[in-house]
Amino acid sequence: MFKKSIYYLAILFSSVFFLSCSEEDPNPEELEVDFEITLDKETAPAQVTITNNTTGATSYEWDFTGGDPVSSTKQNPETITYSEAGDYTIILDASNGSGSKKVSKNFSLSAALTADFEISLSSESAPAEVNITNNSTGASTYNWTFEGADPANSTEETPAAIYYANKGEYTINLEVSNGTDTETLSKTFSLSEQLTADFEISVNSDQAPAEVTITNNSTGATSYNWTFTGGDPASSTNENPSVVNYAENGEYTIELAVSNGTETISNTKVFTLQTTEITTYQNITLGGVDVESTVGSVFSTTSGTVIKSGNITAENGASIDIPFIQISGLRFFETPQDVSGWGLTEIPNATETKFINYMESSSINFTVETFDAMTDDSSLRDLTIEADNESFPTGGLPRIVLFENAQGKKGAIKITDIVSGPSGSITFDLKVQK
Repeated sequence: MFKKSIYYLAILFSSVFFLSCSEEDPNPEELEVDFEITLDKETAPAQVTITNNTTGATSYEWDFTGGDPVSSTKQNPETITYSEAGDYTIILDASNGSGSKKVSKNFSLSAALTADFEISLSSESAPAEVNITNNSTGASTYNWTFEGADPANSTEETPAAIYYANKGEYTINLEVSNGTDTETLSKTFSLSEQLTADFEISVNSDQAPAEVTITNNSTGATSYNWTFTGGDPASSTNENPSVVNYAENGEYTIELAVSNGTETISNTKVFTLQTTEITTYQNITLGGVDVESTVGSVFSTTSGTVIKSGNITAENGASIDIPFIQISGLRFFETPQDVSGWGLTEIPNATETKFINYMESSSINFTVETFDAMTDDSSLRDLTIEADNESFPTGGLPRIVLFENAQGKKGAIKITDIVSGPSGSITFDLKVQK
């Protein structure tokens, strides 16, 4: 019985040992880790496909840092997407229970190739400079073409300022490449003619009344604003205004302001209408201080009349330019602004007249013969009149007094008779510029 039991135990032990030995692989496959990556393109975004060539592995750990997905445990992962340009590494850690091996592979994605730029104009009108901001991506070479400009082309990534001398429509072309692909972009802009404000005036007469014709030589303008100070009309918005009329002599200004919608510039020209003619008055009599209301002590070269004190008003005050003072042994012509200080009625709206009462103290050579020979203003035109604040005597007649009124008109007085005293008078002839 005992021997039989030992026999059965021996058989059982042998069976277990045999089964145990049969479960182990005496020659397991060697672990070899390898894979290949395939990019659908070399610029982001790109998709990477993996071909797993690993042998002898039973598990897989993939690391796709920067990709989507970022990892996988599949033997053959699905496609991985990389959205941004950059340098990437894919790592595979494979094992078979006996050990593990790790393999990594690197690749790079450049930025997507795009051609893009912005232009900035120094002016909307020629001449102008154009500055470029290059927003292209993924390019390694750049070819610019600037038609009609200086320079005409460039291979710089960001060219220096480009100069355009003339008005017109222009195109800037950019071609970029990454060595494999090429992209192009064109942009067009316009430059209007340079904005200038220029005109010529033609006057049909040197003296009023006169007509002024305008020739507009302005360029690049879309609007015009004319101002004709003292003229008729006084203003215009026409490109070429009609004739402008000037009724009186004087110095006049014509101003032109032009605009192209972006900027405005102006130009001004001045011209003078000045007659050579003179006005002559004879046998004018003005009284002394005591007879200003009966004889009259002031004269207007504008109206050609003696104005008695009772007839002086705010309306005619500005036209009075020849007041006479005779008081306390003094006799002289006085500026209208100061007559009240000598006892005459104050003149409303009084202006200034400058007199040279005593020619003997003046350096100006203007004689009675000069006065008598005057038929135009040639003897007066270049005189410089400065008030001398002097009195003149009763003797030495005829006597000359020179003056210049507030309108800039110059004249000469030839005194022919003097009656002394506050109730006395003075008689004279007068010639004045028109």
